Amino acid sequence: MTRPLEAHLGDSLARLEPGLKVTLASGKSWQTDMVILGVGVRRVNARCRPATFPFTRVGDRIEVTDFVTGRPTQIPLAGPANRQGRLEADATAGHTASYRGTQGTSVVGVFDYPEAA
Repeated sequence: MTRPLEAHLGDSLARLEPGLKVTLASGKSWQTDMVILGVGVRRVNARCRPATFPFTRVGDRIEVTDFVTGRPTQIPLAGPANRQGRLEADATAGHTASYRGTQGTSVVGVFDYPEAA
């Protein structure tokens, strides 16, 4: 039997055991097929894996390498987050791919004139 999707806001992960047995700080515990955590900004390598955490991190809450400057930066845009998710899906399927960095761009409208930044 499949459990419905659950969100445990304001709680934190205490343990994640092999076979995806989850235990929260509140003491709640269960077996699952997938765990998605929203844990803040972390620096990752080209495979979207941080040095201090054994799981992949993707999305707009990670620190990436700026494509232009080569320096660490945070660029919370949907496009890069989507690309990272697709790369992780490829890695899960056994393919090797790496994230080459983010080129942060944006557009702002001033009165009737759009301006690229």
